[in-house]
Amino acid sequence: ILLASENPFYAQFRHVVATALRTSIRFTNQIQGRSASLADHEAVYRAIVARDPQAASAAMRRLIGEVLTLIDTAEPAVVGT
Repeated sequence: ILLASENPFYAQFRHVVATALRTSIRFTNQIQGRSASLADHEAVYRAIVARDPQAASAAMRRLIGEVLTLIDTAEPAVVGT
């Protein structure tokens, strides 16, 4: 997405974003009963393909919000505290 934006300012963050995503995936995969929502990710993809920035933003915010809630409510042993 960063590269597709064709914005050199955003593109320079691709390594930071990749590291953050790997860390998030590694963490959330440790939580039992949790799996990535294909439907949530597909909603982001479809909105981008449709060139609908409002829908893409809303879908991404929903996705990130769910992960943040998951992290906030995770058992302390999973979080590492």
